Amino acid sequence: MENVLMNGILAMPLGWKLWIFWMMIINTASVAFLKEVPARICLALWIANGITMPLMAESLGYVRLLGLSHVIWWTPLAIYLFRKRKDFDRTTWFGRWAIAVLLTNSVSLIIDYVDVIRYIAGDRG
Repeated sequence: MENVLMNGILAMPLGWKLWIFWMMIINTASVAFLKEVPARICLALWIANGITMPLMAESLGYVRLLGLSHVIWWTPLAIYLFRKRKDFDRTTWFGRWAIAVLLTNSVSLIIDYVDVIRYIAGDRG
């Protein structure tokens, strides 16, 4: 069976591949902090995204609408982490990780909201 999502990612320019690789690393790193509630929430939503996005890609193809998976799962995560940001001790690995996830996923959400809006507006690329 063809992996539409992976083939689409591999066809992207190097900069986008590196960005996607970074998002995978930073979100997967949640397993290092599972004693912390925000890390458990991040991991659960990362898994949900990991199920949703490939299913969408298999049914729709590698299109801009795939960003909807991040919009659905990471918007609540970003809001939650933003509200908790003052609780994160930036002198600890967990605190640094939590801020990095917040920043990374927030940047991704900007890209994803734009992609979803473009798709809805007719840009099927």
